[in-house]
Amino acid sequence: MAFPPVEYDDINILSDGFILNKEGRKWQVDLGGNIIQPFMYDGTYYLNYPVGYSENGDIQYAFADYLKYEVAGSYGIFNRITGEAITPAIHSDINMLSQKIFEVQYSESYDWYLIDTEGNVVSTK
Repeated sequence: MAFPPVEYDDINILSDGFILNKEGRKWQVDLGGNIIQPFMYDGTYYLNYPVGYSENGDIQYAFADYLKYEVAGSYGIFNRITGEAITPAIHSDINMLSQKIFEVQYSESYDWYLIDTEGNVVSTK
């Protein structure tokens, strides 16, 4: 039986393979190292963004096409329509500021920056 190298952040051993976690990504392989499930996460959370104000001044929100997903206590952005991960789970917090802009806090430095729906950094704070 072949074991994966010790280059992973976390390895869960299954009877028929492994669940691997590395640099904010999580996936499952069989005992031969073939990818069985290419994208996994520990949980998901809906994201919403402000769209205006009600008559009494309360902020109104719309649900986004994106989810915040969790891997080992860090968060990434996932497009719930296409099934594509936009960022790896390397953030300590994620907020949606508009339909196309996220505010993210990098887990290692705790610096905040803005990214678009393609995962590109558009501004640092």
